[in-house]
Amino acid sequence: MRASFALALLAPSLASCSSVDPATRDALRDITITRVSLQQGVDLTLVKDGAEILPPYASPIAERAGMLRVEFTPSFSDIRAVTAQLVLDYGEGVTTLKEVVNQVDGSNIGQSTNFELDANDLKTNTKFRVRFVPGPTGSVTGSGSPAEYPPKAAPPAEFRLQRSGTLRIKLIPIRYDTDGSGRIADSGPTHVEELKKRFLDLYPVTSVDITVGDPLPWSQKIGRNGEGHDDLLDEIAALRAQESPDFDVYYLGLFATTATYAEYCGHQCTTGLSVRATNARSAESRVSVAVGYAETRSMESSLHEIGHAHGRAHAPCGGAGNPDASFPHEKGTLGAEGYSALAKKFYDPAKNFDFMSYCDPAWVSDYTFGALLTRVQELTTMEAPQHGLVVPKIMRMLQVRPSGETKWGRHLRLAGRPNGEPIGISLTAQDGQKSIVTGYKYDYLHSSGGTVWVPSAEVSGKRVELVFNDLKIELDGADSR
Repeated sequence: MRASFALALLAPSLASCSSVDPATRDALRDITITRVSLQQGVDLTLVKDGAEILPPYASPIAERAGMLRVEFTPSFSDIRAVTAQLVLDYGEGVTTLKEVVNQVDGSNIGQSTNFELDANDLKTNTKFRVRFVPGPTGSVTGSGSPAEYPPKAAPPAEFRLQRSGTLRIKLIPIRYDTDGSGRIADSGPTHVEELKKRFLDLYPVTSVDITVGDPLPWSQKIGRNGEGHDDLLDEIAALRAQESPDFDVYYLGLFATTATYAEYCGHQCTTGLSVRATNARSAESRVSVAVGYAETRSMESSLHEIGHAHGRAHAPCGGAGNPDASFPHEKGTLGAEGYSALAKKFYDPAKNFDFMSYCDPAWVSDYTFGALLTRVQELTTMEAPQHGLVVPKIMRMLQVRPSGETKWGRHLRLAGRPNGEPIGISLTAQDGQKSIVTGYKYDYLHSSGGTVWVPSAEVSGKRVELVFNDLKIELDGADSR
């Protein structure tokens, strides 16, 4: 936690970086390095008390900007000029030296110095050394161990950098015709740029690619209590299936039913809905809807819903339904200090909450950061479906509302087999002949409902029976048109 250190580095100045031999000055012996950590959205401890460790939930990411923090304790009591050195080792004799010169007040026990790192500093093979040497006019003093890690004769330390990828989102602005206003959710360049920055801060990715589709006309009610959100989500799912984008693209429908976010939400509201995306291969689950206003508070809903589309459940705070039972931190807090490489700002882990909760202010926990990285890596390494190898199949959406009410929805022409949860569907023909076909179930988040994708031709003209989350459903089959 950043607040626990008395930061007394006075008048720091960053020297130029160059490719040099770092072993030109002896390390000080009256400073002890206590911890080395990398800040990349969350605090990731790399070295503690002279030993390399693995962060418990998340991992450092290659080609992503951040900050390396070196915490230390001086054994002198006066104020001295001290130079902190960071050597980035790329192998084959290629190194880069970064230096920070500080006036260190020895009367403070716990202190730290920071090195800003850009994406190019952190290659997959990058290793590091940290050390303290005298300032421009100082000399080596003390008789303890040299203030360096690793020791001079040892190999450089490992970042253990992992590859990530690009987050790809297509925004679908909704044109709200229900009240005659034709109001279109904010998806202009400023909104898109702010969304990019926010996603890049909180998601463990190296870049964010956001495109904007044509406005989607909508004449049904979208209520602040969640009414109509499921219909809109199903429409976005149908649009994604129809357009058949690259398998890793997330579709996000943005709606604005009032002039301002405050007018829509007031004291309490439902700001979005997503499919519970438990299977990384389920490209059709990469759909969400959220409020789309210019206000920053509105953007948090986009971050939250796309989190669900990455398979994340709620963090336990603010009455969020169906919270993740494995979430490790009390009341949805962060577990580790947060850090924005864009704003150069820190976030107290005890006073900020995971953005997958319902509490504010929101940042990302180390637990969620690590889980999102796992999903991003799954998509990055996954082979794209070979659409040409599978004959397109027409499915139909069966919507199941939280009340148990059911409704047939859109026909979808798919290029491959869906990857939702398989569910058996019993069919009874008019002559009494029975059969069973497989449908694919998709649960909503924020709601006990969902959809089932059923094979259109097989159910046409037949009696349909299935069990959806313990709810027995019986209805007449849809036509195949």
